[in-house]
Amino acid sequence: MRNRNDDTRTSPTRAYRGPSAHVLAAVALLTVASVFAFTPASTLARSFSSVAHSAVAGNAADETGGTGPGDIPPPIPGVPAMDASSGWVFPIKQAHQMAGTSSWTLDQGVDLGFGLGYSKSFCGSKATLVAVEDGIVTTIGISGFGSRSPIIKLTHGKYKGWSVYYGHSQPTIVHKGQVVKRGQAISSIGCGRVGYSSAPHLEIGMFKGGYCCSGTVPRTVNAILRRMFPKAVSAAARKARARK
Repeated sequence: MRNRNDDTRTSPTRAYRGPSAHVLAAVALLTVASVFAFTPASTLARSFSSVAHSAVAGNAADETGGTGPGDIPPPIPGVPAMDASSGWVFPIKQAHQMAGTSSWTLDQGVDLGFGLGYSKSFCGSKATLVAVEDGIVTTIGISGFGSRSPIIKLTHGKYKGWSVYYGHSQPTIVHKGQVVKRGQAISSIGCGRVGYSSAPHLEIGMFKGGYCCSGTVPRTVNAILRRMFPKAVSAAARKARARK
């Protein structure tokens, strides 16, 4: 076994340990200073733009105190797309209580209800409306459809840039400028007569550019909803059984 003091006896000079921490810190500061000195301001601005944008988006809020267009809302768990082509989920949460597709009718959008002729019982909290895809609420209130009916401009998926309207809706729990996620509750089918209607129902349609509700594509929306309806019914029924 070596004696702990052997090294001090046999080594006439202390081992070199490299530059001190103070020297390294000084070199680092000089390097950073030289980058700022010789890099154009415009280049620096571009390099920091994404960081600045994230900081602003993280603190953005509109005048009502809710999330603004730059905010990133929390994900809505357990909401996979029901339609592979569009990436949408069904717009009515309680799909298992709806009347079948034979009762649907085409207007500027697609009229959906609970029961032939539309049941007056299924509205409000019994008929929750959800965002079909990620988007931003651009409008609250549509002429002929009610003062609380929302329009969502889609920001993701196949129909990015298109707007989806939810006619005859109230009460609406989102506000203009709010970012919403696919599957997030946004409103309900209004009870009574909301806008030009004879009974509670949802008219959902889609348009691009212009104003609501010109240039709609009711057949496209109808095809999407019909494809996902069986899956939506099954999913809603499973959740209803699980709550019992």
